[in-house]
Amino acid sequence: MELNKIEDLLEKYNAALTSLEEEAQLKAFFEQASIPEHLKVYKTLFDCISISAKQSFKNKIPLKTYNKSLKKLSIAAVILLLFGLFLQNNSKQNTAAISDEYLNTYAKTKQALEMLSTQLNRGTYKLNSLNTLSQSLQKGKQNINFLNTFNTTAQDFFKANINF
Repeated sequence: MELNKIEDLLEKYNAALTSLEEEAQLKAFFEQASIPEHLKVYKTLFDCISISAKQSFKNKIPLKTYNKSLKKLSIAAVILLLFGLFLQNNSKQNTAAISDEYLNTYAKTKQALEMLSTQLNRGTYKLNSLNTLSQSLQKGKQNINFLNTFNTTAQDFFKANINF
C-alpha cells in the first residue's frame, strides 16, 4: 500500500503538484536502504537534492563599485547643465539688444530681393515674348520649305508634260 502511495506522490512530483509535506515524505522514503529496483532512479535524484541542500557557498564574490566614477560623472553633467543654462540666458539678453538691428537688416534685404525678383520677372516676360516669336518664325520656315518643295515638284511636273 505504501509503495502505491509513493508512486502516486512521484507522479504528482513529476507534474509539480506536490506540497512540501509530500516532498518530505518522498525524501524520507528514498533515504531508506531498501528501495524497489524501478524507483532507484528517483533515489539518485533525491540524494543529489539532499547533498545540494547541505552545501553552502561561503566565498565572497568581488563586486566592482563604480561609485567614484559615477559621482564624478554626475558632477560633470550638472556643471554642463548649468553652463548651458547660463549661455542660453546670456544669449536671450544679447538678442534683445541686437534684435532691432537684425530686423532692420532683414527688412532691407527683403526689399532688395523683392526688387530683384520684379526685375527678373520682367526679363522672363520678355524672354517668353521672344520664345513665342521664335516659334512663329520656326513655323514660317517650315511653311517656306513646304512651298519650295511644292514649287520644285510643280516645275518638274510641268517640264515632264511639256516634253511629251
